[in-house]
Amino acid sequence: MTTSASGTARVAALTHVSAKITQRNPLQLSRRTALPAVDLSDIIAGAKSDFTDATIKANTVDGKIYAIPMVEDMQLLLYRKSLLADAGVQPPKTVDELIAAARALTKGNVKGMFAGNDGGASVLGGPALWSAGLDWITPDHEVGFDDPIAATAVGKLRELYTSGALLLGAPADWSDPSAFIQGCAPCGGPGCGRCRRSPRRSATTTACCPGLA
Repeated sequence: MTTSASGTARVAALTHVSAKITQRNPLQLSRRTALPAVDLSDIIAGAKSDFTDATIKANTVDGKIYAIPMVEDMQLLLYRKSLLADAGVQPPKTVDELIAAARALTKGNVKGMFAGNDGGASVLGGPALWSAGLDWITPDHEVGFDDPIAATAVGKLRELYTSGALLLGAPADWSDPSAFIQGCAPCGGPGCGRCRRSPRRSATTTACCPGLA
């Protein structure tokens, strides 16, 4: 949800005309805002095994589950095998290798990577923290990125953004695979939701988001 939508939902929830279900993220939940919440532990009990432990813990406060995960996204990077082979590039294992690969794959009108029209600002924050072994919040619902290495990780996003290797201004944003399918960028991600509509499996390969080092 956007900040304005989140604020609207919070205000509406305190009135008799509010929606009974609203979208929140675990970070907002951990703040324990004034937004009324219902313990869903019994409701989700039979389906807990469908979700990762990390997802359940992120939606749990004081031993009670207050939110049901809407989606599980493994945050994978997707590559076009032929374009990587032509450039002599292997799927990167570190962030520095990712930046180098994106530069090497940038040729003419084809950019090395597409991570959204905002240059990855919306979707690369989490992978940047995870690359350094950090997270948005800790298991105790405290700030998880209060560490100097977080600045280093975010600095790498800046380096990637200024490399000139990111596709910007695509007709559709990061959640749509059209830029990847059309060959506008041989590397797409993160997020595996695009995989369902991407080129045939034999033409693509996936890899985990790389580590900081």
